[in-house]
Amino acid sequence: MNTDTDPNYVRDRITEAAAEAPVTEDQTVAAYRLLYDLMGAAWKHDVQLSDFDRVADLPAICLRVARTLDLRPMAKHEDTHYY
Repeated sequence: MNTDTDPNYVRDRITEAAAEAPVTEDQTVAAYRLLYDLMGAAWKHDVQLSDFDRVADLPAICLRVARTLDLRPMAKHEDTHYY
């Protein structure tokens, strides 16, 4: 499996970004879910996380969005594979 499409790789990238910013666990989970959803759309276009890395740190951006908006994990995702 390509590491870019591996949910664990996506989660690890959020974990790395969270280690460098003051965020709550809920914000970290929300950022992971946001990143995974964004990547789901990107993968349909054959765009990988490493492609985003060439121009931006998408995991860090998702974390900043989660922190700025004080996002919480969405209840509808409770039974999914996200975290």
